[in-house]
Amino acid sequence: MKQIDGNNRLWQVDLTLTGDTDAELHVVTGHMREVIYSGAEGWDRLGTLLFQLGEFDKAQEVYDILLDQTRTDYRKSPIYKMLGKVKTGQGEYKDTIAYFQQSIEIQQKILQPTDVDFATTYSNIGPVYLSMTDYPNALSYHQKALDIYQKTLPSNHPDLAASYNNIGLVHEEMGDYSNALSFSKRALEIGQCLLPANHPLLLDFRKNLEFVKRIM
Repeated sequence: MKQIDGNNRLWQVDLTLTGDTDAELHVVTGHMREVIYSGAEGWDRLGTLLFQLGEFDKAQEVYDILLDQTRTDYRKSPIYKMLGKVKTGQGEYKDTIAYFQQSIEIQQKILQPTDVDFATTYSNIGPVYLSMTDYPNALSYHQKALDIYQKTLPSNHPDLAASYNNIGLVHEEMGDYSNALSFSKRALEIGQCLLPANHPLLLDFRKNLEFVKRIM
């Protein structure tokens, strides 16, 4: 990907052809389609693609343009959320939290307190605080997400499993291995009911649980 004639809004994307039988390509493109085309349009779709490719600076340019062109709050909320994710990728955690908080402020005006969108945002904020070693806030936001998931999702939902796993990771970092073990077990129990044995998420759950067991 390169800039065209100094125009900071136009980019040339060079693609490399692969064979139709490339199994790895099918897996990757299938995942990309699922992520990119889930309701995204136009510039938003481009921003999502750039984010998925790790082109965080370019993704930020796209979302800054989108934010400037957007007038209604409910459309700004997901843009702030994506800017937060971009800032996470850039390692700028304070900016990450600021963008997520702006998204939450809008959500509070238009959504019910138990809306799953809140839980999604809280689940995005938790790991940021964990990266900053602010464990109380990390635990608080993951617990907020879990509270909403428990009220709104089936007891065997994968998002619920991920939430248990997230809380287990925070307890692990805090040295609270008893709670880390409890939450990690719950995540694995749900994951085993839903996911194939080689699913990356399930492998993560199992790895985290085994790690806690080793250090206890």
